[in-house]
Amino acid sequence: MVYQHQVFGDIFSTQGNLPFRLVLGVLVWTFVGYLYGRSKWSRNEQEYAEQAKSRNTGTFIS
Repeated sequence: MVYQHQVFGDIFSTQGNLPFRLVLGVLVWTFVGYLYGRSKWSRNEQEYAEQAKSRNTGTFIS
């Protein structure tokens, strides 16, 4: 942590190696966005399957 601060500066400042931070930020947030989207998609698919199943049996859960 101390080494990072000495080499790259404060994480939230605009000083330091800005191109590296921008590329790293794009990669990290792209990966995080993918994981969030995938988990959201899976939850929605699961909820849809439960609702479709309840429609087929005649009982609707809202």
